[in-house]
Amino acid sequence: MSIRLIVGFEIGLFESKKLLPDRNCIRVQTKNDSDPLPPTPLYNASLLSSTAYKYYLENLVTARKSAEAFRDAAMLGKLWLKQKGFSSHFNEGGFGHFEFATLMAALLEGGGENGNKILLHGFSSYQLFKGTIKYLATQDLCNDGYLSFSFSLDKFAAYKKNGFKVPTIFDKYTKINILWKMSASSYELLKKYAVETLHLLNDVVQDRFKPIFIQKSDENLLKYDSLVQIPLNSIDEEGFGALEKISFLSFENFICSKIYRILSKALDGRATQIHISISKKDRPWSINKRKPSSSESHDALINIGLFLDSSRCEKKVTKGPLHSEKEAGEKFASFWGTKAQLRNYHHHQIHLDSSSP
Repeated sequence: MSIRLIVGFEIGLFESKKLLPDRNCIRVQTKNDSDPLPPTPLYNASLLSSTAYKYYLENLVTARKSAEAFRDAAMLGKLWLKQKGFSSHFNEGGFGHFEFATLMAALLEGGGENGNKILLHGFSSYQLFKGTIKYLATQDLCNDGYLSFSFSLDKFAAYKKNGFKVPTIFDKYTKINILWKMSASSYELLKKYAVETLHLLNDVVQDRFKPIFIQKSDENLLKYDSLVQIPLNSIDEEGFGALEKISFLSFENFICSKIYRILSKALDGRATQIHISISKKDRPWSINKRKPSSSESHDALINIGLFLDSSRCEKKVTKGPLHSEKEAGEKFASFWGTKAQLRNYHHHQIHLDSSSP
């Protein structure tokens, strides 16, 4: 048994403007001191979130009191996320019960492009759940725009154009991105599930309860068209330097982001979606030990799940840039650099089929 103490501070302890997602708050030495340091959004958000436990608890309680069906709708969301394998943990998508309930509370204050309300306080639990799912399915909170909201005295929520290329639901009062633990790949998977669920909710013919809330969709071998698993310890930490450490905090976050970027470009549309995650498989240890050491308690695997485009997945040739194009040399180097990186991962036992580049 282990006891974990979660330390919470009073809101306002840290100056939130200095901890915005685009600020750097970890200084490291570089070869050229004049070069700007990269932002540290994960570090910044972890500090700010440690001061906001009471704040969000109070505002979610207020939302529950203002909308009679809020609690039941939040439970539906929690069940839906659990069946899809999502939680607030980094390795489980970064979107769990808290994020769902906070989004739903924000949509009770607005959420449209003009600040119009997406959800109404008199909605039933089904209507609140469906409205939140529809918002996730139809609004791009990563590339095209983001949701900006506040639970303070000037209560509002509005969809803003021009996204930050990362999943974003931004609280203007606390300066926290509620989706700070989500990656681009986990957000796209969540959006895919929301689209499928919205289609089921709109189907008035067949029974929708079982596929939405009963059938589990978190088994890797069943939910992807193609699955590749790589032992994490088979990949060296080359390239995970000081700048990468302050940006990603852990090697797991860094390597998942890197593989996603490489495959997104290298597969060239053969996969409609790519989902990268880390899973840890427990293994037995000697009964003579009180507890296992960290090196023998689990094996970490990188899961690469592909949803294939049936019309393009068997494409065998990817054409590079034309020699007549302007800046063809740079495009050529970028094109083949990505292919070379992908081939390097083949040496780490990534075996894609012959249709892959």
